[in-house]
Amino acid sequence: MRRYVRSLQGLHPRECGGPEVERFLSWLAVHGQVAPSTQNQALAASLFLYRHVLEINLPWLECVTRTARSRHIPVVLTREETRRVLAELQGTPWLVANLLYGGGLRLQEALMLRVKDLDLERLELVVAEIPRLLSILGRMAALPSSC
Repeated sequence: MRRYVRSLQGLHPRECGGPEVERFLSWLAVHGQVAPSTQNQALAASLFLYRHVLEINLPWLECVTRTARSRHIPVVLTREETRRVLAELQGTPWLVANLLYGGGLRLQEALMLRVKDLDLERLELVVAEIPRLLSILGRMAALPSSC
């Protein structure tokens, strides 16, 4: 809301209305380069400000330029490409990469593992966001057969 009030250049939000809100939300999309969820949150905050704080009903905001959704498509390696990458690694990097791929661990989880986090009888790993707090913030992961 601070950005919105600053965009009014000294005017009180009560003196403004739909066109100013539309202009601000469009500016966020075009020049502010915000995510769609950020623009939606700004819209919700603006509606709350006008409806519940200032007790002003805004007209329907139909001229807002919407932020485009990301068209990023993640790159996924095939099984053969993964095998070739893992075949090139040795030692600790090989072990970490196998834990990431075969055990579904996140990078930080794999790097923070300790020997006592391994359960070799059950072929499981204890993965805790905060070590020693598995019961609160942790999970079990299968130990990859390649390790």
